[in-house]
Amino acid sequence: MIKLIIDGRQIEVESGITVLRAAQKSGIDIPALCYHPAVEPYGGCRLCIVEIDGIRGFPTACTTVVENGMIVKTNSEQLQNLRRQVFELILSEHNKSCTICAKNLRCELQKVAAYLGVDKLPFPFIEKNFPEYKEEPFFDRNYNLCILCGRCVRVCEEIRKNNAIDFKRCADFI
Repeated sequence: MIKLIIDGRQIEVESGITVLRAAQKSGIDIPALCYHPAVEPYGGCRLCIVEIDGIRGFPTACTTVVENGMIVKTNSEQLQNLRRQVFELILSEHNKSCTICAKNLRCELQKVAAYLGVDKLPFPFIEKNFPEYKEEPFFDRNYNLCILCGRCVRVCEEIRKNNAIDFKRCADFI
């Protein structure tokens, strides 16, 4: 077992797990839009950045494996400001219909916005106007809502073993 401190709390977890999983198991919330437990950690959204004593910069919690004696901060003012800026950039290319969205109050973007206190965006919205594809029997594809988190690409590759889509092919559609 590994012993570490996250936000002042002594935590004991099995070796080999990430800081994000250790925090989640301990009831500590760290935002992460590109993370999904069924696929390899990616760190692409940069929202799960943390501060770790002895490590320069802001590593991503979803890709950093816990070590014995590690001291982690997940909620400093500096981290929250950096996350807020990253999130605002992510949302600058996202359709602004969140307030009328059918998933209202059940959407990860809305949860992260509430967590970070983002209610207005300093950047102008970049309108994409991509066509929506509703021919599929199980899901609709609306690339206007895509935040390029990479989950769909990674699920297709790692779980479905299909490699039918990637970021390049997604860009070809849109």
